[in-house]
Amino acid sequence: MSDKIFLKSIKVIGEQDGFINLYGQVIIQHFDNDKEKTVRIEYTRNSWTTGESVIALRSPTLSNHGELYYFEISTFKIPGIALHLEILARFDVENSTFWAKSSYEYLYDEGFPKEFFFHDTVIENIPQYNSIENNNLTLDKERKRLEDERRLLEEERKRYEEECKRRQQENERKRLEIERRLLEEEFKLLKEERKLFEEERKQQVPKQITRKNECSKCLKNFEVKEFLKITDQCSHDAYLCRKCVGEHIERKLNRGNIKISCPENNCHKVLNEKDVKKFVNDNYLNGMYMLNFALSEIPTFQWCLNPSCGSGQDHYEGDAVPIMICNTCKQKTCIVHELQIEIECEKCRQNYLKQEKECKICAENENISSTNLKIMEMLISHVWKMDVTKH
Repeated sequence: MSDKIFLKSIKVIGEQDGFINLYGQVIIQHFDNDKEKTVRIEYTRNSWTTGESVIALRSPTLSNHGELYYFEISTFKIPGIALHLEILARFDVENSTFWAKSSYEYLYDEGFPKEFFFHDTVIENIPQYNSIENNNLTLDKERKRLEDERRLLEEERKRYEEECKRRQQENERKRLEIERRLLEEEFKLLKEERKLFEEERKQQVPKQITRKNECSKCLKNFEVKEFLKITDQCSHDAYLCRKCVGEHIERKLNRGNIKISCPENNCHKVLNEKDVKKFVNDNYLNGMYMLNFALSEIPTFQWCLNPSCGSGQDHYEGDAVPIMICNTCKQKTCIVHELQIEIECEKCRQNYLKQEKECKICAENENISSTNLKIMEMLISHVWKMDVTKH
């Protein structure tokens, strides 16, 4: 029997934090099994750029082919990369050293078998047995298998990355969709809150209280704006509504009055043209006021006191003939006392008899100045036109 050393098997017995723990067996053939031997296993992960070694210990388990030794290796494996070990075996006995005929290669990665057998039976003089050729053939097949698996793993890794990217994009799209929906709901709630706030604010706004006063004549309630100051000279508060003051002015105008006094008690301030227009919007009445004002400039002009008449005439005799007979309604008026004559006073009866005797003479010998006559004709014509317009 020649002196030989063979690597029988190696297997993974543990993995932790990237470190791989391996257990291997070595068979030694030597003519003297009782001699002490030193068995050393050298290995490298980088094609012998650096190398490490361990001492193999003799196993109490017997082998039919020689002495059996075992060894343990702990080495670091890079994640995702297969562990590739090149192993050399030798033994020293006395002053001699014996090496294995060739080195052994071992590949391990996730999914690989944890145990690999290099040599199980060492028989001398068997020509067909060649451990190196068998190992090389096994290694070639293993390399091809590893390359195929690596290619498949690479394709699977790409598919996985694409799937992760697609899922990430899908999750991002869903997240954005949820955020958009939440924002829309929040915006809707804000609009509803704003609407409620506006309604609440409207309810809280105090309603404007409209002050009303009672008219002292018609006894009706009107807003304060209907109680106007009658003249600029009035110092009292207004107690008559606009309508009642206007009716008062209208009655005075129909009677031919030009000096219209404030109807409030104890005032007697006279209204001017601006005051009249403030309460009377009727063009006819405003024209009457202007006409009355013009007629008042004629000293001998007198208005008929009949309230249903509204006519007037020039009584040129003046106080010498105190009784005036209206040419329109034939109403008798005492111009001295400014009274309608129903029961004549003594002076009025005496003057009336005198007036009847002189009536024809007065008609034939009119002393009315041409100027006054023209004014009278013009004014009467104007009043007639206004009366027609009114009706």
